[in-house]
Amino acid sequence: MAITSNPLANKSLADFAQDLRTGKITCQSTVAIFIERIKKLNPKLDAVTELCEEDAILIAKSIDSSLKAGKNLGPLAGLPVLVKDLYQVDHLPMTAGSRMDILDLVPKQEGPFIKELRKAGCIILGKTRTTEFAMGGFNLTRPVPWNPCDLNVKRMTGGSSHGSAVAMAAGLCSFALGTDTGGSVRQPAAFIGNVGYKASRDYWPTEGVFPMSPGLDSLGIFTKSAMDAAWITSHLPFSKKFNSDFDELTLQKLSLGIPTHHIYDYCDNETKKAFNLAIARLKKAGVTLVSIEIPEVSEIDAVFGKVVPSDVLNFIGKERFISSKALLDPVVWARTSSAFDMKIKDYLETKKRITEISYVINDRLKNLDGWVCPTIPSSAGPVSSFNSVSKIAEWNRINTSNTRPGNLFNQCGISLPIIGQETGLPLGFQIMCKSLDDEKMLKIACLIEKIICNQPSLELE
Repeated sequence: MAITSNPLANKSLADFAQDLRTGKITCQSTVAIFIERIKKLNPKLDAVTELCEEDAILIAKSIDSSLKAGKNLGPLAGLPVLVKDLYQVDHLPMTAGSRMDILDLVPKQEGPFIKELRKAGCIILGKTRTTEFAMGGFNLTRPVPWNPCDLNVKRMTGGSSHGSAVAMAAGLCSFALGTDTGGSVRQPAAFIGNVGYKASRDYWPTEGVFPMSPGLDSLGIFTKSAMDAAWITSHLPFSKKFNSDFDELTLQKLSLGIPTHHIYDYCDNETKKAFNLAIARLKKAGVTLVSIEIPEVSEIDAVFGKVVPSDVLNFIGKERFISSKALLDPVVWARTSSAFDMKIKDYLETKKRITEISYVINDRLKNLDGWVCPTIPSSAGPVSSFNSVSKIAEWNRINTSNTRPGNLFNQCGISLPIIGQETGLPLGFQIMCKSLDDEKMLKIACLIEKIICNQPSLELE
């Protein structure tokens, strides 16, 4: 089965935008290629849950006509985008990955993020798969997309934004939207082999998005490169205006922290080697690496164990949740039902502690540009190895051990792809910076990816 190549496989989004405006390519032909790829590849990948073909083609035709007439549509116009099924998108269903009837709970209108993408001329191709209510990386009774890093063995993808991560890696869109409450963008990006950028909690508006845990939720995107992520972000009107001062930022001026504990607790030897190789390359390039201590990471399990299930249960409603047990995934039931007996006092104390931790950490690291660690502790194992609630719960806990601190500390973060030398499977190099330092972090990521990343184009046949 012949499949047309990804039209963006070997070019940046900025180059694509330039080609579109000079007439080298058309928006309609680009959209048609992505739709063709979705139709041919998605039966195996199972990453896209809704496809809005007719609307996408009509919008593409309109953009081509406007460009031909000499209209200035802005740099993002014509980019085909896939959206996690946690965002409300007009004329597309929103399930939040669940079989429950949640129509009265989901946002009724598109939020500002989707609206601004539309105003900027982005073309929404459809929706992507998520785990139920975005709770963790794996469901027992809901489909898991196929990780394209291995077309023979079905491997874990991470979650909950795994549909968007798979779609991006397989070349089904120009970029894809996710959400991140404990690693749901950065973790699947690392397992699958692309860039996953989690914005600071208050950097991009979350209205119009199904809330998992409002104090921890943030939006994110999947891209081929950090350069693409920075370029997209710089052209979104509600992003902080990019400061030209960061043009002077160089590797030799960077000072980054490396925690002395926790980050290696679950890492296998391959991950340690890949991360340490990246660190060695950064040192050689002139980056200053400083050992730091972040003892507050020991509180992660307690915080997430109390707050996230309570927030989900409160939003859905305990009675509705209990009455829908037969429809719920066992992993989601086990995790959320743990909040049945949560006392309000304990919940409020934990929320207060989150605020305290965020303040303490960001103050302690104020003299550093950011900190780094492996995104995930090991490469993606076979899906067949995880067949019980207890195994999946442990897998979720371990594989978000390095990503959850970013949400707990209210920081922005990004995972860059690196490769394990023994297995050849994707891993991740994570960069975290203080809240609302997104612009600076993206600049840092652009500098670092030139040193540590080797990103061959992924083509599926």
